[in-house]
Amino acid sequence: MQSKTRQIIAFLGTGKDLTTSQIQRQFGISNVSATMSSVRKIVEQYGNWRMVNTPLKNGNGTRYSFKRV
Repeated sequence: MQSKTRQIIAFLGTGKDLTTSQIQRQFGISNVSATMSSVRKIVEQYGNWRMVNTPLKNGNGTRYSFKRV
């Protein structure tokens, strides 16, 4: 079984995106900010991916996705 951080990386690596509430529901994570900080460190370590954070229009969270550099 993969860690939740690795599961999120695998999901975002497919080209899909996730919102704060989706991460809480699908992966059972309560501290999304800390988890996504760890995800960012891992994926940006080698310089070929960048994590993109976009605030939601309703102001209730963030949309996360990966962008190839």
